[in-house]
Amino acid sequence: MAAVAIGWVVLLRRKVAAQLALIESKLQAEAATEERHRIAREFHDTLEQGLAAVSLRLDVAAYTAGDEGSRHVLQQQRRLLSGLQTETRDFLWDLRDPVHVEGTLAESLALQLRNLEELSAIPLELTIHGHPTTPPRVTHYHLLRIVREAVNNCIKYAQASRITVQVDARAESLEITVRDDGTGFDVAARAQAEGHFGIRGMQERARQIGATCFIESEPEAGTCVRLVLPGAHAGLGNGSRAAHAS
Repeated sequence: MAAVAIGWVVLLRRKVAAQLALIESKLQAEAATEERHRIAREFHDTLEQGLAAVSLRLDVAAYTAGDEGSRHVLQQQRRLLSGLQTETRDFLWDLRDPVHVEGTLAESLALQLRNLEELSAIPLELTIHGHPTTPPRVTHYHLLRIVREAVNNCIKYAQASRITVQVDARAESLEITVRDDGTGFDVAARAQAEGHFGIRGMQERARQIGATCFIESEPEAGTCVRLVLPGAHAGLGNGSRAAHAS
């Protein structure tokens, strides 16, 4: 009996230690997430708003400059500041949304859109048709990154009033569509001018996971980014649900 009691105590201690370790790990993760959000809020309330104010002043100064040389210098500084604003905004998004791949694809997309919407004035809507399962981790990661880049571009460049993300889970494929009602652009011209992290970046990520990224846009006609991942899911239902990102 004594041996059984000792064994039971040892086993209990191990279970308690394992539970305590799990709780500590969760608390540390939550604390890290909250700290990232706090820093993002402070940056948004100070640095980003300060940069926006300086940007407006440069615009006014360039408009009222008395000579062409001064106007050119001010416009150059305005372009440099615009690049800094973009980098700052991307840094804020990285803080708020480091692209977690835990949970289902639908849950990850909803979380990502909520975080993006908090840092923009444009409503983001997520609609899901069918029941997408959780893809392999690498595929999951690249899908989120492509959607994030597409939505990010809509927010920064499209001057849109509405952005929608639609997921269609079928037996033969998974399709994700990001659509906006903004200004649109010439796709061929933009692709030639883009760096790695624009259109080319999305298409490269798609190829890495065996998907295809289609981009359709025309000036003043909005933009549609459609991602097709063939053979990813089977036996999916036909239900649908829609939710605002917030």
